[in-house]
Amino acid sequence: MEMKSPLLSLRKKQLALFSIYAVVALFFFLFLKSLVFFFFLTALTAVIAFAINRLRSPFDVSPVLFCGVLVMHFYGPWLLAVFWLFGSILPSVLGGGSAGIASFISLLSLLLASSLVFLTTPYLPFVLVAVAVYSAMAFFITLLLGSGRGNALATFFVTFGVNAAYFIALGNVVIDLGNFLA
Repeated sequence: MEMKSPLLSLRKKQLALFSIYAVVALFFFLFLKSLVFFFFLTALTAVIAFAINRLRSPFDVSPVLFCGVLVMHFYGPWLLAVFWLFGSILPSVLGGGSAGIASFISLLSLLLASSLVFLTTPYLPFVLVAVAVYSAMAFFITLLLGSGRGNALATFFVTFGVNAAYFIALGNVVIDLGNFLA
């Protein structure tokens, strides 16, 4: 009579479990690979938005507009709303930010800028027009909230500079990745 080693039995169970995980991961990637890009953009934006609000940054340097434009381009307005909820709104509130009328108006301006790119193309120079529109709206929101002309101008330049930098530095690479995955 031959005795089986408990270690050998454990290895077979581990191999079987690993095989199941590998098959599920392959299934997920092959059939739901377009959503992998969406989840990546949402998670990346959520982490950055949480950190910015946690650190009490005076300016929003998160990639909400950048990733929002990409989500709008690849997935449309319904998943853009999901992206904003899980990639921007919830992480910002959990990080200590507040949701008020300025946040709502800011989301509307993000929708306008994302729609401009959705109707054209996510490549430069079209994106820079959308960034300029979003930055101008951020300027007016800041000005109307009584923060003063200096703060409004700073908001415009920081918003324009940060978002333009995202598109110039990462735009083509991330769009190519999205074209592959989405």
